[in-house]
Amino acid sequence: MYKELGIDFSTSSINRWMHDTIEQLYPLYFCQMKKVMESSVLHIDETTIPINDKLGKTRKGYIWSVVDGSRNNHGLFFYYRGGSRSQKIVDLLLHGYKGTVLTDDCKSYHQLEYFPHVTHLACWAHARRKFYEIKDNFKEECAYILRLIGALYLVEEGLKAREASVDEVLAERKSRSVPLLAELHTYLLTKQKHCTPKSGLGAA
Repeated sequence: MYKELGIDFSTSSINRWMHDTIEQLYPLYFCQMKKVMESSVLHIDETTIPINDKLGKTRKGYIWSVVDGSRNNHGLFFYYRGGSRSQKIVDLLLHGYKGTVLTDDCKSYHQLEYFPHVTHLACWAHARRKFYEIKDNFKEECAYILRLIGALYLVEEGLKAREASVDEVLAERKSRSVPLLAELHTYLLTKQKHCTPKSGLGAA
C-alpha cells in the first residue's frame, strides 16, 4: 500500500509502530478479557494461524477465542495466542473460573470434566457431525439419532424465533428437550452394548 503511494518505510519502522500501538491497547484488551471472564457462560474454540516471524517463511501457530455466551454481553470476546492447543492453555485461560463452558470435542477440553466449579457442555453440531459422517454405513441407527438431534434443534430455533425469555426457555427445554435427550440417551446406551468402541458407530 505504501509503495503504491511512493512511500518507502523500513520493515523495522513498521514493526516498531505496530508494537507501540499494541502496547497502548493492552489496558483495553485486559479490561475486555476481565469482562468476558466474569460471564457465567463461556464459548471456547481454537484454530491454527500462520505466524510469519521470519521473512518469507511461516510456521503454524494457534489462536484461541473466548466468547461471552450470556445474554447480558452476548458476543463479547477476546483472542489469546497460545503456542499450542494443549491442556496447559485451557488451564491458563480458565484458572479460577466458575461457570459453564461450551466447547467442541478437542481432547484439550476433556479435563474440564474434573474442574470442580465448571460445568462442561459439548457442542451439538460436532456431536451430530459424527453420526452424519457414518450415516451411509449405519443407516437405521443414524437416521434415528439424527432425527432426535434435529428435534432438539427445532426447539431451539422456535425459542430464538420468538425471542423467548429466560424463564420460557427453561420451561420449554424441560417440557420438550429433556424427554428427547432421555430418549436419545437410552438409545445410545442400548446400541453401545452391541458395538465395539473403535467401530464407526462406537466411536461416534
